[in-house]
Amino acid sequence: MGFAIFRMQKLKSHVAMKGSLKHSFREQNTPNADASLTPQNERIGAASSQEAIQKYNALIKKAAAATKSGKIRKNAVVTCEFLITASPEVMNQKEKQEQDAYFQDALKWLEERHGKENIVCAGVHRDETTPHMYAYVVPRDLETGKLNCRKFYGGKKDVMSKLQTEFHAQVGKKHGLERGLEGSKAKHTRIRDYYRNINQAPSVTLSAEDLTVQIKEKKFFTKTRESGEEFTNRLNKLIGPLNDAKKEKDRLQKTVKGLERNNADLHQENTALVPEWARGIKGQEVYMGYLKDFQTKNEKLIKAEINKTLRFKRSKQKSKSNDVGY
Repeated sequence: MGFAIFRMQKLKSHVAMKGSLKHSFREQNTPNADASLTPQNERIGAASSQEAIQKYNALIKKAAAATKSGKIRKNAVVTCEFLITASPEVMNQKEKQEQDAYFQDALKWLEERHGKENIVCAGVHRDETTPHMYAYVVPRDLETGKLNCRKFYGGKKDVMSKLQTEFHAQVGKKHGLERGLEGSKAKHTRIRDYYRNINQAPSVTLSAEDLTVQIKEKKFFTKTRESGEEFTNRLNKLIGPLNDAKKEKDRLQKTVKGLERNNADLHQENTALVPEWARGIKGQEVYMGYLKDFQTKNEKLIKAEINKTLRFKRSKQKSKSNDVGY
């Protein structure tokens, strides 16, 4: 029996929401996804990241309108991103109909918890190693309409542990899944671990005997040796770990290249935020110097205006005093 897997991540900005949606809708390079299987992915509530952003913006406006100031706090959690799946060995054994039933019950649980109107969108990824559902929720208080993620997922440290227990009781258990281990320290693989795994491969030591045709049966006058096919099969079993390691290395290298392309795209987007001539280390120094000079000039202009005003007031006061004396 496998475990129910339920994760939640808090997003605090429009940029974070947009970036996550692009990944979910496969609108950017996704190195850990099989492009040939991407057409099997399912989308619920929105057909593109742009459509999802429109729904998200509408919900944020409603949340802002519910506040006295009409604005959202800068540090507010604007979206909760959920990932729902099960242990790979169990999830991959389930028929598509069984997977869909699990995901539908999970989405229904989120709708009952947050209100169907606050679900921006959801979907199922079938182009990765393990099928999983994603969902984006704007955490609006069902009573006040304001953003209030703390009410749902704040406060005590064990709030997420209790949430896991609740999800298992109402969704996972129904589909033959166990609750995840409480207090588990499991972590996702970091990018640098990909590099380390690429450079680590199992070693196989072959003896002279391994490379010699073996005698299967020995009689008084005759010897029966293994056939060429049997020798090849035996050798392939011995060097099998190396073949598996090569396949894994090729897969990891493909993943790393994809991540590097994503980083390059992000760098390009960030570079576009400053003037063209200000790119690069030297350009940034010039750009910062330009800003500093601009600030200095503004300060001088302000001081000049203040002095001009003061001189005008003094001359006016002096003129009045002369009139009175006369």
